[in-house]
Amino acid sequence: MFVGDDLINMGLHVDQSGEVTVAGMTNSTDFPTTAGAYDTTANGGYDVFVSRLDATGQSMLWSTYLGGAAMDKLYSLAVEPSGRAIVAGWTASPNLPTTLGAFNETWGGPAPWYDGFITQLDPALSGPDQLAYSTFFGGAQSWDGIVDVAVNSSGEIALCGYTNSSDLPITPGAHQPNFVMGNECFLSILSPAGSGGSDLVYSTYLGDTGIDDFLAVAFLGDDVVITAGFTTSVNFPTTGNAYDSTYSGAVDGSISRFSFAERFKRGDCNADDANDIADAVFLLTFLFSNGPAGPCADACDGNNDGSLDVADPVAILSSQFGSSPIPLPAPYPQCGTDITVGGLNCASYGHCP
Repeated sequence: MFVGDDLINMGLHVDQSGEVTVAGMTNSTDFPTTAGAYDTTANGGYDVFVSRLDATGQSMLWSTYLGGAAMDKLYSLAVEPSGRAIVAGWTASPNLPTTLGAFNETWGGPAPWYDGFITQLDPALSGPDQLAYSTFFGGAQSWDGIVDVAVNSSGEIALCGYTNSSDLPITPGAHQPNFVMGNECFLSILSPAGSGGSDLVYSTYLGDTGIDDFLAVAFLGDDVVITAGFTTSVNFPTTGNAYDSTYSGAVDGSISRFSFAERFKRGDCNADDANDIADAVFLLTFLFSNGPAGPCADACDGNNDGSLDVADPVAILSSQFGSSPIPLPAPYPQCGTDITVGGLNCASYGHCP
């Protein structure tokens, strides 16, 4: 079955009943839409479209435009169990529709560049009410593009992509809070609650001095996110126990795992909400004198190598003493999460919001 003309399909989902949801972009003014859809009229330039077909492919159940007056490029589609469709990409349209209370209702641009966008549509409703949530996402410099999205069972949306903005929204305790240069990866998690800035649960850069881009994201359960992409950065962040921590040249693939199971402060091994010499003493007692284990093993992993040994109290002490204390790996000194795969976990910590 053909659907319209002048379009690029960028998203496909088939549910358990066989219904097919497709999404892409079109510059057709006569693209097929359905009665009661959110937007049945082209807006100018290229618009996003989202369409749903029955299991036979012979009947259009729902179809809508989404866009503003300029170029709107779709990169990703996800469909929730409820049937709501989530679409994301980038937009050069300052008037792309957003919802009241969304994370960012204002396009950052600047022209001729673009911001990321993420929109949640509910075909169970009618007309304007189908726009359940819609927000811009980006900084105020050059380009920000969302390349992929995923949703967990709690309704949180992970979004990843690339940015040239040094002022991308980043959350406290992020793994990499600072932009390096060039083109950086980013990973962000939104809760589409309509609470403004509070909708941003987590956001971090990841990259170095080359061109870095995330192309795919997936949830593993509710608390672990996997990303994949490519990098030309010699020093792209890797972990000590990674499959391959050496840049091979030209363009390398990248796979990263982010864990959000428990927020904590690295180095606070005794979990008293302070980073001090007592943490090193607590860990040495555990390692060599049968002392109790801390409630958050990750907090005791001072050098973040995925194991607990004498190198960890050394790292903890080195972060506190000497003429040039050496900061511990993130999350430190603020609360945050450990994105690395290390075999350790954080059963409880209790001092981070």
